Amino acid sequence: MLEAYNPGQLVQDSIALGQPIVFVSINYRVSAYGGLLGAQAIEVGATNTGILDQRLALQWVKKHIYDFGGDPDKVTIYGQSAGGGSVVGQLVIEGQKPEGLFSGAFVSSGAFGWHYGRDAYLGYQNTLYNLTNCVDSSDPVECMRSVPEADMWTAVNSIGSDMFGSNFGPTFGDDAIPLDPKDLIRQGKVANVPLMVGTTTDEFTGFVTYPLNTSANGANYLGSSFLTLTPKLGSTLWPLYANFSDSEILPSIANASFVPTYPPAFLRTAAASNDILFHANREFLLNAFVNQSRPVYGYSFGQQTDAIASSATQAKFGVTHSGDTPWWFGSTISATRGGQQLGTDMRRALISFVHTGNPSTKDLEWEDYAQSKSSIMSFKSNSTGMTSNTNRRAQLDAALGFLG
Repeated sequence: MLEAYNPGQLVQDSIALGQPIVFVSINYRVSAYGGLLGAQAIEVGATNTGILDQRLALQWVKKHIYDFGGDPDKVTIYGQSAGGGSVVGQLVIEGQKPEGLFSGAFVSSGAFGWHYGRDAYLGYQNTLYNLTNCVDSSDPVECMRSVPEADMWTAVNSIGSDMFGSNFGPTFGDDAIPLDPKDLIRQGKVANVPLMVGTTTDEFTGFVTYPLNTSANGANYLGSSFLTLTPKLGSTLWPLYANFSDSEILPSIANASFVPTYPPAFLRTAAASNDILFHANREFLLNAFVNQSRPVYGYSFGQQTDAIASSATQAKFGVTHSGDTPWWFGSTISATRGGQQLGTDMRRALISFVHTGNPSTKDLEWEDYAQSKSSIMSFKSNSTGMTSNTNRRAQLDAALGFLG
């Protein structure tokens, strides 16, 4: 998986185009090390430590990138999945405390952890206090700071994780992110920089548990899986997907060259989950930036790799989470299935965005969301181009309503 993020081809392409870029990757704390939750943690400054690690790294880049041949005034931040959520965190911190740390942002399949009922996770934090023998301390966070690292590591890992890999993560209510980032963005407290934001067509198919044989299974899954987003999620949102045909729900799966073995309830649950966690976040950012007259460029990626398309086991997942990453980076696992030119076009668009704040190139006209009247770039071999952003419109609007 890490090979997908190898930037070698992207950097080589930038040099060949006469628009060289310097690629910087950073380390930051994650899981409980990257931020605890709740009032006690906020009081002692133990929240959002991973997000603040990232900001410290951006300050370092701003100060030193010139020494590596870079331009401190042309820094673009990128994140995929949880990293996309981190980019949103940096956007709102920069919006409140501007330091000019970056000139553009790219959110790829961004999952915003803040829109969940994070109080649901406090039980895991109390478990961590118990496992480290700090639960009865007047200051359990300070107590944990004295726990030997090996014991702390064992405690954190023994708690397990949710379906997304962690029971800890970014939150709001502290000095760095005082309010839900969505509210800060609505208030205009967000970095005034161009934004690229997009998703794959079938983000969630690899996460949905199997089997889901009936509509009741699907509704129950939605109602129980999204971390107290709302107990009414299954009963309210599911009916909007129940009567779709397979091809309307997930065309890249339903139109495959074989008959998928997954039942209809799986397809509908995956589509609803796609919209709740990923597609609705994309829509929120597109609409918010347009409403504030800020340039924003949306995309949807719908191309499978050769390896996935030739495997019945993998192909039934469609173009799932992280499916676009090899094309953006030009890594060795990207496909030859008509994908060479597609990957070249995508990397050139990204390079253009880094240099100019606009992803359009001489071969690919990519209009911003307002200029294009709510159209996004659809990336697929032999059919890439702007397309009206109307797929499952009513369902997306409903999912946006649940995000608050």
